[in-house]
This record gives sequence, C-alpha cells and structure tokens, in this order.
Amino acid sequence: MDSKKNVIRGLFFAVIGIFIISFNGQKIYAADTLAVAVNAILPENQRNKEVTYYDLQVTPEQKQELEFELINSSKKSQTVQLQINNATTNDLGNIDYSDRTQNLARDTSLKIALTDIAEIPNEVVVPANSQQIVKIKLTIPKEPFEGEILGGIRVTTLDEDTEGDASAQMTIKNKVAYTIGLSLTESDEPVKVALDLIDVKPVIGQGIQATIQNSQPLVIDGITYHAKVTKKGQQRIIYQTTVENYRFAPNSTVNLLIDGNQESLQAGIYDLTIKATTKKPEGTWTMKKEFT
Repeated sequence: MDSKKNVIRGLFFAVIGIFIISFNGQKIYAADTLAVAVNAILPENQRNKEVTYYDLQVTPEQKQELEFELINSSKKSQTVQLQINNATTNDLGNIDYSDRTQNLARDTSLKIALTDIAEIPNEVVVPANSQQIVKIKLTIPKEPFEGEILGGIRVTTLDEDTEGDASAQMTIKNKVAYTIGLSLTESDEPVKVALDLIDVKPVIGQGIQATIQNSQPLVIDGITYHAKVTKKGQQRIIYQTTVENYRFAPNSTVNLLIDGNQESLQAGIYDLTIKATTKKPEGTWTMKKEFT
C-alpha cells in the first residue's frame, strides 16, 4: 500500500517534568528543545488528510501496520519510550491522551478500547544523527463497532544534562512526551448523545462533585454546563456553577465541581440539576440527581 507521508515535525520540548502535547490545542511552556522529531506517515485509509494525526476508516477483521518516523538530529543516541493510551476526559474538560490507568478505572461503557486492538514496542533506541521507523499493529475486531475508538500513541524521551564541576556534578533528567492521536471509525452513521449524571458527592471545603458520563462512542465539543444545588422541594439555589468550552472523549466520565463558596451544606436531602448545552453535535440535555 502506498502511503502519504505527512510531516508533523513535532520537536520535543525539554522541561523538567512531563508535558503532553496532544491534538486538542493545549498550551505548554518550554525552556529548551530536544533534537528529536516525530513524523506521522498517514496511510491511504486516512479520512481527513488535513490533520496531523491518524484518522482512519477501518473495516471488521482488518489488520494494518501504521508507521511513524523518529528523527534524532543530535550527536548522541536517544532512548524513546512508547505507549498506547485510551482517550479520557480530565476535570478541566479536555480530552486527555496520557496514561491515567493508575487513578482511573476503565469506563463501564467502553466496549472496545484502543489498547485492546493496537500494539507497539515499549522502547526503541534511535542512534545519533539517524532516523527510525516505528510500527503500530492494528487488529480490528470481527464484530462491527459504532462511532469512534479514540486514543493516542505517547512518545517519551529522556534527556540527561550534567551540570557542575567534576567533584560535584548534578544530573538533570528532562522527561518529555509527544502524543500522536489515533481515531478509528467504521461507519459514518451518527451516534446519539447520551449524558448521564452517575454520581454526586460533597467535597469538604469545596462544594459538590458531580460525575457525568458520556456513555456513547463519540466526541462531544463545545459543552456548557450550568449546575445548581437546591434543597429538596425548594427553589432557592444554594450552590451554582457554569463552565464553558468543555469537551468529552468517547465512553468516558468527567468530574464537575460545583463551587460551594466555602459554605458547608447542612444535613438533609438535596437536588443537583445540570443543564448541558453542546455545539457539536448540537443539543441540550438536563440531568438531575438527589443526594444527601
């Protein structure tokens, strides 16, 4: 299969700590750059050829090898760690492509995850002043799936800088990462939005935390949440919060904090009502849950 090479030229940023550069446009801050670039090679079944991530049309039982190129233009070899992650939604309302498995269980609505059907080497070493092709093995299930399977390929490198004189050297390790998005679809049939308020709990000194689930395999964009807390059977609003421009990854949850203005709730029965307005797909949903 002939492939079209789409050069991302995403230079790694050397900063103390870990930053994920994903395709949702989040800002990062960098002190320096590393001489490692990532070139995604987009295949023939790429749906949107204007984007710099994998957006693939696939079929049941399809087997495919995707490729991307690591370019090391430095004078020393680079060890690169590779990981496949499922897309989730973080508490800021962004789609997150980092590894959150230690703190976040797999969503109950997620039938087929990217990690179920994609494989990649755990680590590769790219020699100095050289290029290396990395392959991603995809195995699409026999049973057709609806909507979108979304995740990312996390590419992490570790750069070591030694500072100080020979008698007192300090090694600074700068671990940085780049994420190549990977979206898989089989059908263009639209998927209906289903938002569910699955949990409500007080957070001491902060307010109320609501857990909302997107139980469908689709990305939701441009979400505005308006949440209010009232005492059962009453109209007076005790807490309320409005947030805008949230996103939702397929088959994931988000924790929404309703600010309590440092005011604790008295013992009793309360109602939480959340109105969600979305731009893509367009619609309005109202969720309500009783809590104590």
